[in-house]
Amino acid sequence: MYKTIAALVAILVFPTGVNKEKLDEYFQVLRAHDAFMGNIAVYEQGVKKYAVATGYARLDPETRAGESTMYHLGSISKTYTATLVLKAVEEGKLQLSQTIESFFPALQNADRITIAQLLNHHSGIHNVTSDAKFMEWRTRAQSEEDMLSHILRGGVDFEPGAQAQYSNSNYILLSYILEHTYKKPYGALLEQKIIEPLDLEHTRFGNPAQPSTATKSYVYEDGWVEFPPTDMSVPMGAGGIAASASDLAKFVEALFTGKLISTASLEKMKTQQDDYGMGLFRRDFGERVGYGHDGKIDGFGTVFYYFPEEKVTYVLLSNGEVYPLEKIHTDVLSGVFNEPFEIPAFYDVRAEELTLYLGTYTSETNPLVIHISKKENKLLAQPEGQEVYAMEATAQHHFRHDMAGVTLEFVPAEHRMIMKQGGNTWVFTKRN
Repeated sequence: MYKTIAALVAILVFPTGVNKEKLDEYFQVLRAHDAFMGNIAVYEQGVKKYAVATGYARLDPETRAGESTMYHLGSISKTYTATLVLKAVEEGKLQLSQTIESFFPALQNADRITIAQLLNHHSGIHNVTSDAKFMEWRTRAQSEEDMLSHILRGGVDFEPGAQAQYSNSNYILLSYILEHTYKKPYGALLEQKIIEPLDLEHTRFGNPAQPSTATKSYVYEDGWVEFPPTDMSVPMGAGGIAASASDLAKFVEALFTGKLISTASLEKMKTQQDDYGMGLFRRDFGERVGYGHDGKIDGFGTVFYYFPEEKVTYVLLSNGEVYPLEKIHTDVLSGVFNEPFEIPAFYDVRAEELTLYLGTYTSETNPLVIHISKKENKLLAQPEGQEVYAMEATAQHHFRHDMAGVTLEFVPAEHRMIMKQGGNTWVFTKRN
């Protein structure tokens, strides 16, 4: 499946000093090279300063992304879940210091693991999404009993409080704790305590009511290919929320301005222990202090930043990534704060030029056997036994794959290919 991103919708109301023209050019370049599909929104004190929607929500049927397009947030859902837990604490229904054996008596160390340790990833509970068979069962609906069975099978990685280690299991368990505490489904709690009070029109939990019209996620091989969706009963409040960029920005600003929880509760969320907060991470940008979270589920990639001093909220939601999201949001924030950034460099290569590079390459210092082929004007690299990587041309004879961190330089006259990755360099020779 191959689609060119033909849609770019921008609404731009920039503060003085922001380089609007350069940011316009930046996204036009990404669009022209199938490098990004998604939504970006920047708000200052609740006022929209920048919003761009590019690419497609779905390729079949072809539906362009717009400002109301909802994307699965992945682990940004944890910020919502942490907010719900802190609200439960404020209501006297839970305590951060209480242990969790009454909820999960069969869980190892449950009599010593606290709710606070679930929130800031100090529980020691093994990350269930690291399960060797996770990719086999993630697309099937899972009950609480099913998920607890998976989590129990993983055991623990360290003693409670001994260290910090990111684990989706923590927030899956917090979702069930909330359900048992309120005797309501997680989605109903989200609706009652966050969606309705903030009048969020494009936020939901769980699988879409109409899958055929939902936003799909994609990976780029020799074109955009749909990623099979995870059933949202698997991540629960660790990754099961979907929202539009504007709704997420509205939630983030409400969280940081006292509209959802108290200042004292927010400080607990912001406090970093071993670099982990409660649903929040410290996310500085240069000298600016920020907080945020990112997410990754299926082919969706997400991130938000909030800068308290500047009162700026930044949101990026993607359902198709070639150019690294981290680079995109670094560049966009540079533009928002009127700092220098570079337009991505792409090189338009003709299909006939690629014929020079086609063949199988081996190296005396690297065990990989790499097959180089082409599709239209795209160069494809496939290490034997691995997936196909669509390489981007950056100059004559030079190609890169940003997600893999790989560059290839061809020397056709010498039948050589030079590969660089992670600071290492290997020379390959064409065998046929």
